[in-house]
Amino acid sequence: MSNPTTDTGMSLVFFAAEQTAIKTIASGIVAAAGDAIRVINAQASPSGKTGLPRNDKLNTATRVGDIPQQRGWSGTVELYPYPSGSLLGVPDWAVLLDNAGFERLTGPSATTVSGSSSTTTRVDLTSSSGLSAGMWLSVPVSGTTYWRRITEVDSVGTDVVVSPPLPSGPAASAAVSFGISWKFKDEATCDGDSLTCWIYNDVTAERWIGWVPNTITLTGGGAQEPRLTLEGPIYRRDYIIGTTLTANISNSDTTVPVTLEYAVPDDVASGTKIRMILDDGTNQEVVDVTASDGAGDLTVTRNVLSAGAYAFNSGSALRPYHPTPTVTAQDPLPGTVGDLAVWQSSTEITLYQSSWTLTINRNLQQRTGVWGSEFALDHLSEGMRDVTLSTSGWAYRDSSLLVLGRGIERETFQTVLRAGSTEGRVMLAEAPIFYVDEAPIPRGADDITLDLAGDCRGTDAGEDELFFAVM
Repeated sequence: MSNPTTDTGMSLVFFAAEQTAIKTIASGIVAAAGDAIRVINAQASPSGKTGLPRNDKLNTATRVGDIPQQRGWSGTVELYPYPSGSLLGVPDWAVLLDNAGFERLTGPSATTVSGSSSTTTRVDLTSSSGLSAGMWLSVPVSGTTYWRRITEVDSVGTDVVVSPPLPSGPAASAAVSFGISWKFKDEATCDGDSLTCWIYNDVTAERWIGWVPNTITLTGGGAQEPRLTLEGPIYRRDYIIGTTLTANISNSDTTVPVTLEYAVPDDVASGTKIRMILDDGTNQEVVDVTASDGAGDLTVTRNVLSAGAYAFNSGSALRPYHPTPTVTAQDPLPGTVGDLAVWQSSTEITLYQSSWTLTINRNLQQRTGVWGSEFALDHLSEGMRDVTLSTSGWAYRDSSLLVLGRGIERETFQTVLRAGSTEGRVMLAEAPIFYVDEAPIPRGADDITLDLAGDCRGTDAGEDELFFAVM
């Protein structure tokens, strides 16, 4: 689209990169093609007013004045958590989980089952090099592929202990593959777990510095493909707004006069440069804005992509620029393939549920309101996590009613959620200890439903209440 004058939703492009500290922009400063993530929506919401009126009085009920307030925001990103298409391929969105309180575990190359002594919980391997607890494997048993989490490596030899149990021990020489896994990572401070995000539409853009996901929600069901939503505080949010030139410039001028004096943040510098594009409808030139006088004159570095410098006339456009995004070419996982199962010891119970929601609340402790700062957020520290699972379905004697009855007695279940069934196109989430809450049963309804919900908890070892994988 040449010289757009308004934003459209179809033009949304999102990029994200890791930071080293919550107040420090990602090292690349500007978005790179490989930072792109295909998203459904991205939005930052302010946490309060930018300014408040005076509270003192002077013989009138009229509110007057404006007292600047510290600014804070909450950022929300929604996407399809599709796998990469290959067992060890890293999804575009992996960087978001990596900075949301998780540690990524990348499995080694495939191996095979060694001998014929494997059991339902122990798989003897030709090689266990590169494996660790928390990783996932896939292995065929009697012609059907099963996905299991590794709980121990080399327990009695070259082997892995898996959970939940397999239906029987896998055969000798069966192929064993591994994928990309995540487990929780406890940290006293979360300042290093933060992201710079760049969000673009046609004529405007935003830059989030220090976005930290606090709540992570995974939803899905028979009528909805799995979706992943992350929400959390932002240290700083910058606006970049398209504008026009107010005078002619040559192909070497480094001062660009523009109509909108606040097209970029007034404190922009070389270390926080903004990449934009000059466009007169014929020629285009990408420039980096490195300073603003706050009155309409921008200092720029010309021709940063070495594609040619041009003279531009008054009225030419200057708008945010982003590189052509590089994303994984994969479809969302459909709601037509997958299951939700719970285990007690070696007994598997498949739940017939229409929808499910897995929610992680990190309960990050935000230190805000530091004197002398323009921005509300100053520091983050880890809180006590809450992990919950809720499902909607029907009242079946041998599945949901059985789980409810045992849950009322505070028995626990191991719960595994799976979407997809093809190598490179499988997503898994497991809660080893799931406590089910009591639930109402609408006994007069035409179709009696039963919604199961509860808490996912861990052990004293820690970091073990939830495991996640794509394979």
